Amino acid sequence: MSSTISTYATHDGAIDALVFGPDGALVSAARDGAIRRWGSDPALLCTAEGASYHVLSAGPMLVAGSTSGELVWIDWRSGAVVRREQAMDEGITCVCARGDGLVAVGGDSCSVRLYDASGRLVWAGETYKWPYAMCWSPDGERLIIATWDAYLYEVEMNDLPPGTVDEPYEIPYPDETPSAAMPFFDVLCVDHEKVALCNAGEDGEPSVFVARCGESDLVASFTCGAIHALARSPDGTLIAGGGNDGIVFVWDAQTLVERARFDLGEGLPAVAKGQDVVYPAYADYHEASGPGSIFSIAWHPAGGSLFVGTQGGSIVELRR
Repeated sequence: MSSTISTYATHDGAIDALVFGPDGALVSAARDGAIRRWGSDPALLCTAEGASYHVLSAGPMLVAGSTSGELVWIDWRSGAVVRREQAMDEGITCVCARGDGLVAVGGDSCSVRLYDASGRLVWAGETYKWPYAMCWSPDGERLIIATWDAYLYEVEMNDLPPGTVDEPYEIPYPDETPSAAMPFFDVLCVDHEKVALCNAGEDGEPSVFVARCGESDLVASFTCGAIHALARSPDGTLIAGGGNDGIVFVWDAQTLVERARFDLGEGLPAVAKGQDVVYPAYADYHEASGPGSIFSIAWHPAGGSLFVGTQGGSIVELRR
C-alpha cells in the first residue's frame, strides 16, 4: 500500500460499517447512532436515539440494522428512509441484501430472518449460537452464516425449509466446519465454492481463513492479530482486512499470500464520546487497541483504493 490519500474525522464513535452505493457514494454507520453519506452530495441519512446502526448492506436500497433490532430501508437516490421494521427483539448482528431486494437478517436472539423487497417477513430460522456475519453465494442461491461458536451454516434458497414467525425453522447444526477460534467476525464468498473468514486469532493462531463451503479442510490461512472486517476487491482477485493492530492487509483471494499492507499508525484522532448506546452481546469481542483499530473496510467500486473505518471515528482512504 503506497500512501494514505486522506483521513476524515467523521463520527463520534467507532465506524462499524462502510458500503458503496450504485452511484459510487460511500455510506458509513457508527456507534454515535448516525448513518452518513459522503462524496459530492454528503448528508446525514438517519440517526438512532439510544442505539446505533452498526451493520449496512447494499442492495436495490441501502439496508441498515441497529443495536435495538430495527431494520431500516433507505433510498439510494433521495437518501430518504423508505420503511422501518422491528426485525428483532434484541440487537441485529448482521444484514445481507441480495440483488433482487431479499434481505437476510441475523440477531442476538440466534434468529435468522428473510424479508422481501416490500419489507414483508417471508421466512424465519434459528442457529445454535448468535449469527455474527452472513453473505450470499455469487448466484444468490445460498445464504452462508458465520456464528459465534465458529460454525458455518448454509441455507439453500431453492429448497427453503419451512419456517414461520411463531415457529422458526431450526437450521441444522453443521456436521463439519473449518476449525478456528471463536467467534467468526466476518465472512465473504471468494467464489462459488470457497469462503473467506476472520476471527480473533487467539494465542498466535491464524485469524484469516479460506475454506471450501461445507468441508472441514482449510484451503489457506494467515496468521496476524485479530481481524474484524474483510472486503473482496471488485475483480474478485484480492481480499483486504484489518483489525486491532491498525494494519490493513491485502491478500490473494485464493491463497492468502500477502500482496500489500499499510499501518495506520498512531496519527489518528482519539475516539470521541458518543451516545450511551446498548451494543449487541458480541460487541465485547471487538476489543480495540486504539483509535486506529479497524472495524470496517470497503473497496472503491473502481478497485483502485480502500476505505477503512476506525475505532476513533475516522475514515481513511488508502490507494494501492
